[in-house]
Amino acid sequence: DAGYDGRWGLKDLGNYADNLAYVGLTYGYKSDFIELMAGFNYCYDRVKGRPKASHYLLPKAKVRLNLGRRNIAAPFLEVDSSVENNSYHSLVQRNPYIQLVGRQFTMPNTVNYDARFGVEGRLAKDKFAYRLYAGMSFIENDIYWYTYDYMWMRPVDDRRNVLSLNLELEYKPINKLDIKAGIH
Repeated sequence: DAGYDGRWGLKDLGNYADNLAYVGLTYGYKSDFIELMAGFNYCYDRVKGRPKASHYLLPKAKVRLNLGRRNIAAPFLEVDSSVENNSYHSLVQRNPYIQLVGRQFTMPNTVNYDARFGVEGRLAKDKFAYRLYAGMSFIENDIYWYTYDYMWMRPVDDRRNVLSLNLELEYKPINKLDIKAGIH
């Protein structure tokens, strides 16, 4: 897969440019007993005004064991990662009360590294599906907001690590209807 996301400013933000390009490669294998997927994305991140561009090698992998024909309980391990654009445009969509500091806006983009380990399965002739797992996220340049001048807000970035326990349920009473619920 490949992609590009570019943002450019106008008027007061005329000197702003944020370019995010990526290309990836993935390989998969599936048999009756095991499902494997491994790959990576290379991401080029350039924001005008920053001293240099950032380069990321983002891993992705999945291992799922099929322990029986019924798929009642299949353990799995997943690893993935992504880069989230923190352009002025995307931050205003999240918080319309943002105020710029000067005319240069160079927030670094957020980088997520996620891992999940758990068990998933299907019951009652595939009418019920579940996914129970623990997840760990390592997040670089996560955006936090603080109040400035009692009305405006400014973003700051920092590292954040998150441990989560998750349960996802799905009920399919008829062929074209899915009812989903989750506890995260």
